[in-house]
Amino acid sequence: MTPEFEVVVDRLPDWPLDAGRRHAEALASELESALANVEWVPGPFPPRVRISLDGACRLSVRDFNAVAVYDLTHLERNWRRRCRWGLGWIPRNLAVARAAARADLLLAASPELAARLRSGLLVPERRIHTLSPAVPEGWSRVSRPEAAASARTAGLPNRYVLIAADDQPGSDQVLELLATGLPEDTGLGVLAPPRYRRRLPARAVRIDPHPSEWLALISGAAVFVDLETGGSGQRVAEAMACGCPGVAVRDTAQASAMAEGGITLISGEPQLYADAVHVVVTNPDLRSGLSRHALRVAAGLGARAAAAGVAQALARAWAGSASG
Repeated sequence: MTPEFEVVVDRLPDWPLDAGRRHAEALASELESALANVEWVPGPFPPRVRISLDGACRLSVRDFNAVAVYDLTHLERNWRRRCRWGLGWIPRNLAVARAAARADLLLAASPELAARLRSGLLVPERRIHTLSPAVPEGWSRVSRPEAAASARTAGLPNRYVLIAADDQPGSDQVLELLATGLPEDTGLGVLAPPRYRRRLPARAVRIDPHPSEWLALISGAAVFVDLETGGSGQRVAEAMACGCPGVAVRDTAQASAMAEGGITLISGEPQLYADAVHVVVTNPDLRSGLSRHALRVAAGLGARAAAAGVAQALARAWAGSASG
């Protein structure tokens, strides 16, 4: 009997360009057809699968539960990072721990997060499926005139770097070094959520585009840096699908998604970010080569393929629960 499905995305972050939200929405848009294309064995009663993609880690005692986990920052001992959640880290901590203990399948946003679920929360491998970024179908770079027009509207010159700001330690230094080290004809656009309250360097332009404008802006960027270290690497994958190379620190979701579609740093030292971005911006041949690699890598990171992987993992877990 084919089970019934419920895909839950009703508690996504409010910010439209939040990486977790963009990933969940793109994945949800392809899940229905993917779930219909796998074979289901007779499973537990009642025959219903609840797939929670909003990161809230809620469980239903009546259903077979698959729960997406996008971030474990709130479990860290680093109080500065934990305080980004305010007092909300307490219920989130409990929700993740409960999901780790009781969910039938955990959907880890990245290989790094899957490893932390195994080592930190002792979740067995058979109950974890690692998600890949989910670039929306049809997402590709726009024409140069359209990208240039979007940049002018945002207050950026023809050549510019985009950086997604984060409140992790060191992000301020990265912004300062980029603002002082980039060539004079290169702009610096800072993608920041409404909660971001830090003062930006005088040269930086804060941007908060509509999702439709995001495509044009990332299409025209020389390089993209996402300072967020959690999540699924969704924005990096979207940038690569537009031919925009990235810069990321190794052993992060962003670096895993990027592969050879950008420059991987050995650490998060701010000067390393600034040096890598400067090299890409000032070396057209290098940037062109990285852009080709980025397009090739992104071709395998579509939402349809990601949804198919989730559907197959669910079918295996469902079959295991039926036989167990």
